[in-house]
Amino acid sequence: MEEQAILRYRVQNGGTFGQALAAVIVEVAKEVRPKLYAQAVRGGPIQKVTAPVPTPKKNENLPVARNPATKGGDFNAHSPLWGDERLDQRGKMIEDFLISNDDILLNDKVPTFIHSASGSTSAIDLTIASPTVALDYSWSVHDDLCGSDHFPIILTSNTNVGQDDATFNFKKAIWQLFGELCLKSIDEAVTKSKNPTETFSRKLIEAAKTSIPIYKTGRNLTRVPWFNKDCKTAIKERKKAQRKFFKSPTLQTLINFKKAKAGARYVIKQAKKISWQRYVSGLNSYTSVKSVWRKIRKIKGKT
Repeated sequence: MEEQAILRYRVQNGGTFGQALAAVIVEVAKEVRPKLYAQAVRGGPIQKVTAPVPTPKKNENLPVARNPATKGGDFNAHSPLWGDERLDQRGKMIEDFLISNDDILLNDKVPTFIHSASGSTSAIDLTIASPTVALDYSWSVHDDLCGSDHFPIILTSNTNVGQDDATFNFKKAIWQLFGELCLKSIDEAVTKSKNPTETFSRKLIEAAKTSIPIYKTGRNLTRVPWFNKDCKTAIKERKKAQRKFFKSPTLQTLINFKKAKAGARYVIKQAKKISWQRYVSGLNSYTSVKSVWRKIRKIKGKT
């Protein structure tokens, strides 16, 4: 219920999810339709907004997600709710979908698309999340178009899952020592502790760290065989032209940006072509199919 009041506030007044999420008070009368009152911090002072909850209506145009989920894509819909100056039919459909399904829009009104001909920007790439998982992610836009006319959308998890690169090397584990340590440290006293689950997990991990080696997994970027100095230079020039255009959006800076973008695309395409030709020229009847597919995956940037 609280999420509905927050969503209603954002539809009426704009702002980010965090600005509307200050406090929510729910008053329910037995014979009167429930009303939600959301207190939101917006620009310093606290504003009190009355947000009646409408009767949910079935949306026949878009599917309803029953389980917590995130949805994203190029909706090609315009609305002031996510940063556009106008509201079109698709935008109205998305707004109705958000309200009827109690979903949260993660966009913060930053443009996600640049028109290749005019250089105008808009926010048509939307990310929608269920209320139960909306606070688990931070939404942002990449600062580089990466050769496209859409900015990559970055959805970062706010949880601690996967942030530790340390991993147990189970192949070199001393299981006998691990068992002895567990029998010694995990006893009935664990169940009598203030938090048995936390105490058990801590003692189990301590035993594992003593008996099982740890190695770093690392997070190195996948190297592709075709990437060379020319590609690096072309991408650098493309980013430079893009920054100049956004800083001073004129016809000349737009033309320079489009030239740099096309030039980088050509250089990368040629680098891929030459790399593949060099590899193919070295193939013979003794080359295994496995090595060929491994090379193809490397060219595509896969491991």
